[in-house]
Amino acid sequence: MTETSDSVATQASALIGAATIAGGSTGWLLSVGRLLASGGDQNVALYDTPGQAPEVKYLVDYPTFQIIVRGAIDDYAGAFRKAKQCKDLFLGMDPYTFSPSGDRWDGVTMLGDLAFLNYDDNSRPLWTGNYRVIVERATSTLSSRSTL
Repeated sequence: MTETSDSVATQASALIGAATIAGGSTGWLLSVGRLLASGGDQNVALYDTPGQAPEVKYLVDYPTFQIIVRGAIDDYAGAFRKAKQCKDLFLGMDPYTFSPSGDRWDGVTMLGDLAFLNYDDNSRPLWTGNYRVIVERATSTLSSRSTL
């Protein structure tokens, strides 16, 4: 069996796109790993960040990810609303299993609440939220850990 798990930022990006919060024809760019320099001002970017230590015996991880929302020029309120849509998507969500990896998100919490970072050099507001996920990883021939 090959390893098929994606990073939680990539998985979260897929959920945001499926919910039509960003990406596609929403008018908001959707990216993983960086804010995009071209294509528009409005961007929802996701980053993998250090989480808690994983379980040693079982395939349960506690990764975290960060969302940075960059709004249109001087649109503080619009950027906040987009960050809140992301927050509302993840908090309280039912368990979700990703295909084809088989990773299952059992729950999402926030590390604090939404925070305004600043305006960038082009007067675009930046909001952030940090999320922790409880993930039951799919079985892998690369792991010595077992499923629950």
